[in-house]
Amino acid sequence: MLREAEERIVLNGVKISSGSPSINHILFADDTLIFCKATLEEGETIMKIVSDYEEASGQKINYDKCIISFEK
Repeated sequence: MLREAEERIVLNGVKISSGSPSINHILFADDTLIFCKATLEEGETIMKIVSDYEEASGQKINYDKCIISFEK
């Protein structure tokens, strides 16, 4: 879902260098890091993807354990 959103250009990943592919998420064990621009539109896109994931999988996100970090 995240990759599809990036392909539709509604979610932007980050690039480590100018010639590298963009990265929009990293999975490690039961943790997920999502990278995007700090805009209202991209935040809403992520929340829609998370909601769709919860509905499709039956799993629920524990928002008390979620962290949002903004970097320049």
